[in-house]
Amino acid sequence: MNGFGHEREISLPLEARPVQAVALIIRNSQGLIYTNEEKETKPEVGKFAGMRSFPMETIEAGESREQTLRRLQNEEVAHNLMTAPPDLLGVYGIGTAALWCYETSVISQNGRNPDYKIAEVGEPGWIPIDDLKNGNVWVREGVVEMATDYSSGIKGARRESCQPAIPALQGLNGKTNYRPG
Repeated sequence: MNGFGHEREISLPLEARPVQAVALIIRNSQGLIYTNEEKETKPEVGKFAGMRSFPMETIEAGESREQTLRRLQNEEVAHNLMTAPPDLLGVYGIGTAALWCYETSVISQNGRNPDYKIAEVGEPGWIPIDDLKNGNVWVREGVVEMATDYSSGIKGARRESCQPAIPALQGLNGKTNYRPG
């Protein structure tokens, strides 16, 4: 155990992990990345309340990744967005899950999404990609690796495991920062 609630060493191939999920990196015209604040803690998938994350959703039985992406945009994206077709960035091992990460960009925005599940995720924010990679923002497990691959232009990434999520410390500047490892 890593002290945060789940075993870090998963020997199953990504496609055989018990939890399959999708994530979506959404970039706006200013180059900022859409994130939500997590409201729930689920250590087995690297999630703690208060973290920032790309929209992520578990694939339900009988659902394709593409269907889950559409559901994710309805439930976890606060704005009515018209986006470009999503491209697969890569697949990432996050605790007991395999997460298929896609990327897209905003074509247009038209107000608030009435189906947004504010009870599940907190208020959204548009954040510079570098803040998601360098520890200026407390992020969910896998976000650092996905943001790094995205900003490096890497396609087809395959990471069997990602840096574990760690509890945050409130910095003197009022920002939530990573706890040194």
